[in-house]
Amino acid sequence: MRVGVIPAVFWGILFLFGAVAPFGSGPLAVLRPGLIAVAGSLAAGALLGVVTGAAPAVAPQWLVSRGPLRGLLAAGLAGALFQAAVVLRRGARGGGCSA
Repeated sequence: MRVGVIPAVFWGILFLFGAVAPFGSGPLAVLRPGLIAVAGSLAAGALLGVVTGAAPAVAPQWLVSRGPLRGLLAAGLAGALFQAAVVLRRGARGGGCSA
């Protein structure tokens, strides 16, 4: 699995740039912001999927071989990824606490 991640990420980024680049000028330029948003959403989902799959793959065997510990690892990982996604999204929009 680890060997295939790097080529998959490379080809995915290359494809996304190749899909958005032709819409730089002309009458289809109005589609560019939407395509960039879709590409960014796909990239974020792919990154979260890679992290979610890679963390248990590189975790110690004693941790993933026991059900309760595996559940704690999954819960901690999901909580950390959710918090990171929420914080990064709020930071990108300029939001945050109003207090």
